[in-house]
Order: sequence, then structure tokens, then C-alpha cells
Amino acid sequence: MSVYTRSILILNAMITEVFREKSPLSNKDSFILFERIKSSFTFPIHVHDVWELNFVEHASGARRIVGDSDEIVGAKDLVLITNTELKHAWMNGDCRSNEIHEITIQFSPTLFSSPAFQKNQFNSIMKMLARAEHGLVFETEEINRVLPILRMIPTERGFYSVMKFFILLYELSQTKDARILSKSTLQEYTENDYQMKKILEYPSKNLSTSITIDELAQYMGYEPVYPFPFPEKEHQPQFYRLPAGIPD
Repeated sequence: MSVYTRSILILNAMITEVFREKSPLSNKDSFILFERIKSSFTFPIHVHDVWELNFVEHASGARRIVGDSDEIVGAKDLVLITNTELKHAWMNGDCRSNEIHEITIQFSPTLFSSPAFQKNQFNSIMKMLARAEHGLVFETEEINRVLPILRMIPTERGFYSVMKFFILLYELSQTKDARILSKSTLQEYTENDYQMKKILEYPSKNLSTSITIDELAQYMGYEPVYPFPFPEKEHQPQFYRLPAGIPD
């Protein structure tokens, strides 16, 4: 497959649907934890079949997208998402750090389905998990308060790691300052997303032929001098005459 063909297919996938991540969490485990030091955010906007608590530090200026929320993060960011259909991602934005530190904890929605978690002692945790269907962000003061517990979880094994995770959730459930991020809990697409999808459909259906900007404009129903009705800040696509028969 040629580089051009792959590029068209990838771009089309990015517009037609949010990337659906498959978590490596095993059915036999309570949760899975990832800890990374990296220089940039590269994962696309996505959803997955697990719930997630994500901590990021040393990433001031980065963008955080959760549902219809789009915000710039500070030095520390902690978000809980308990909705398998709520799209989210952290993106580079204006972040220039080469030492972004990220801790991600993914856990199954069924983890808290046991009748034991309906007892009074778990009431605050269950209420927090319900609110987090819209994405829940915690203030810096609260992050600093629970950070020692979060940092301990990767050092623990087995039963004790699960207990530390439950303690972390309980401590987070005690805060009064957690803020809901997304008004909607579903994937939403704008008119511009659908227009871009249509633009990408044409070259993806004509990979073996040359395509001109005039042909693309006619396909979209616009005059060749102005084929793309997008606000300049949102989309700035560039199209060139592409030769047919690009070798794989």
C-alpha cells in the first residue's frame, strides 16, 4: 500500500469515527496501570471499553479534550472518566516539555457492580463514579493531597495495590471541588467533521486515478475558486494534483 493510500485511509478513519482503543486489561485483574515519561502526546481522540483515571504532570499548555470539553491544562492534571463512549485525549497544544509524566489506571465497569459496593461505606465513591460519566477533573490542591497515594500504587503488588487504589478513589470522592467536564456523554460530530469526511471519501474511492482540485470542488458542489467552506482556524486542507498509479 502506498504512503498516499495509507494517509487517505488514516485521515478518513480519523473523521468517520473516534478511535476505539482495546484495553489490555485482563478479566482476572482489578485494574491495569501504565506509567510513562514522554516528550509529546501522540494518541488520537479515542474511547475504550474500560473506565479510566488519568494523571498528567509537567505538561503545561497541553490540550485536554473530554466529550465537548476542550481545555488547556496546567502543571498537573487529574481526570476520572467512567463512560466507555465518552471521547477523550490529551494533545500537545502549546506544551513544550520533554518530560511529560503520565500515570493511567484503567479498570472494568464491572469492578463496582458487586452488591458489596452498595453499602454505606462506599456511597461517596459510587456517587463520584456516577458524576464521572461526564468526565471529572480535580483541582490542583486536591491532586497534591492524593498524589502520595497515587505514586505508591505502582510500587505495590497484588492485594495491597488494590487496597491503595480503593483508598485513592475514596480520598478523591471526599473533595468538594471536582468539576464535571462534558455536558454531553455521547460522541458528537460537527457539520465541518461531516464535510471533511465527504472530502476524504472522494480520493479514497479514486486511489488509482489523478485528482484535481476542480474535480474535488465539483464533487463537493462548490465553485473551484472556493471549494472548502471551512473557517480558516478550524481546517486548512491543502490539495495537489496527485499522479495515478503511485507504486506501493
